[in-house]
Amino acid sequence: MTVQHSQAVNSGAALSQSNFETLVAKFGGTKAQADELFQYFDTNGGGLVSNGEFLDGLANASKDEGSVFSQSLFGLIDTDGSGSVSFSELDTFEATFIKAEKVEA
Repeated sequence: MTVQHSQAVNSGAALSQSNFETLVAKFGGTKAQADELFQYFDTNGGGLVSNGEFLDGLANASKDEGSVFSQSLFGLIDTDGSGSVSFSELDTFEATFIKAEKVEA
């Protein structure tokens, strides 16, 4: 899967772990799933997921679709249960992240 980023980048903003849990819950995920995904996205261990970390995580997931991270992430984003992530589903997930991260700015 190729990840295309159609949303504007909010470079100074980030998402806390609790707000990331809220984001994942909006897509039907659990707190445990959110916490696991958060650890993959928060590559610098700063306790926040920056826009850059988020975009890098999406790109890395698309490169290694068989990883636990990719399977969990794409399962969450695949809201219609088709077994694949459409660009519309990806755009919705990205837009939801960007909207939520403004809270942390």
